[in-house]
Amino acid sequence: GDKIQIKNGVVWLNGAPLERARLSDFEELRRNAPPIEVRRFRETLPNGRSYVTLDQADSSPADNTGIYEVPKGHYFVMGDNRDNSTDSRFLRYVGFVPHENLVGPAQILFFSFDDRTRFWEIWRWPISIRLSRLFNLVH
Repeated sequence: GDKIQIKNGVVWLNGAPLERARLSDFEELRRNAPPIEVRRFRETLPNGRSYVTLDQADSSPADNTGIYEVPKGHYFVMGDNRDNSTDSRFLRYVGFVPHENLVGPAQILFFSFDDRTRFWEIWRWPISIRLSRLFNLVH
């Protein structure tokens, strides 16, 4: 049972903050609004694995949580776009993921479009598909 908490947007694992290095900002395109610059970070786990996250602010309820104690045989999952991810921080909707629900690791980014289009708006896909992300391998 790992213990996880988020304090001011920083993930704490078993009482210690994860290493978090600031990277260049990411430009997020939005529907009917000008783009915004979103802070980008590289987080590193104690085992040395790292990944890039986006974080708009450190003041939302999901950026300051109580302590989550992960039950045996379960996983705590978080999205990389922290302020726009419904993940294990939301116990009522996602919560802890049972081991038997994991199919395998992600290997390829199959499809991606920006926030200007909803998934069902197929006629808008040509202006919203992020070609640079299609079929990228996931590390």
